Amino acid sequence: MFLKPFDVLIVRAIKNQRWKLIAPLDYEAKKGFKVRVRQGFVTDLASIPKALRVFYTVNGEHRKAAVLHDYCYYKLGSVAPYIKLNRKEVDELFLEAMKGLGVGWFKRYSMYFAVRVGGWASWGK
Repeated sequence: MFLKPFDVLIVRAIKNQRWKLIAPLDYEAKKGFKVRVRQGFVTDLASIPKALRVFYTVNGEHRKAAVLHDYCYYKLGSVAPYIKLNRKEVDELFLEAMKGLGVGWFKRYSMYFAVRVGGWASWGK
């Protein structure tokens, strides 16, 4: 679950459809570890191909989970002291976070499967 007081996503548009976090975003996984997405992190919110944006918006109810996912990919799964997740575990964290945000079943699983299939191209970038 996203933790207070940083459970609200506060970002500023910069350029090229990128956003910069103005305040950190904190998440506690069901497995008990915490992830802090640092202030200043730059994200595209959700990496959704233009052709699919008719069905899925970049800035939807899933946006906090997408920022968490972007950060974990950027960190190659090194999300907390002594916590190193592989890509599948990071994708599962994305799914968990979307569920906690109340993202509907079909949407969250279709987004999860999309990152499972295509996420390898972004891992570590």
